[in-house]
Amino acid sequence: MSTLTDGELKSFNHYMICRCLSMDQSIIEEMAIISKYFNKMDSNSFYKLCCKIVPKGGRAFFPYIKRKGVKINSDLLEYVCKKFDVGTRIADEYCRILYSIDGGIEELKSICKNYGLTDKETDKLVIIKD
Repeated sequence: MSTLTDGELKSFNHYMICRCLSMDQSIIEEMAIISKYFNKMDSNSFYKLCCKIVPKGGRAFFPYIKRKGVKINSDLLEYVCKKFDVGTRIADEYCRILYSIDGGIEELKSICKNYGLTDKETDKLVIIKD
């Protein structure tokens, strides 16, 4: 007997279920194992397995925290790529880390100045765009 309606079966996303359930520290190891095989299971079996794993009486909701849509200046990314000899994806992560720590913005400005930019040009690059 299926516990999911036809509409639920169509909208059931195994990946997102794994991702959200893996935020629960009490079942993270089980979800790591399941995530290797979720795409090989039918939705009904996957749903039943997840129901068995989620602890009874536990917290039913773990909020998914979406990444903010902050866009880092492409010229700034190029300078960070050159400085650390990495690709743009890694440079983007470096910039996000530097933006989040004390003194990080000054470090980004210093990187830009090392490539001959003026203070005005540097300030323009380091501003975060939404």
